[in-house]
Amino acid sequence: MDVLEEAGLDLQRFIWVHAQTEPDLTVLEEAARRGAYVELDSVGAPYQSQTDLLEITLALIEVGYTDQLLLSHDAGWYNPARPNGLPEDGFRAYIALTKEFLPAVLERGINEEQVQLITVDNPARAFAF
Repeated sequence: MDVLEEAGLDLQRFIWVHAQTEPDLTVLEEAARRGAYVELDSVGAPYQSQTDLLEITLALIEVGYTDQLLLSHDAGWYNPARPNGLPEDGFRAYIALTKEFLPAVLERGINEEQVQLITVDNPARAFAF
């Protein structure tokens, strides 16, 4: 992020994808504080602990970075080397966020306004031209 800033880039246009792989929550908080979007993905993926993903999400919300948070299924893979482009394990449906993850977030005390911010307002702002 220092390099991006030194090059004159606005960190509010930067989206840190796969940020859930960073084990140090303070690094994620620092990125959000500096204006970057922190994107947590693999919602519903069998290889990603959903409990860990939920805890990271809640921690960022609790310290005030709801407006810098993005969530993703990271499930849209296409493999041109395979018949019909299907991944070896098949496609994961885009339902885990609404059917499992968001209900868990709401159950933990996050309100509907915060969910709206994370799932509608933040992506609209992050991907605006």
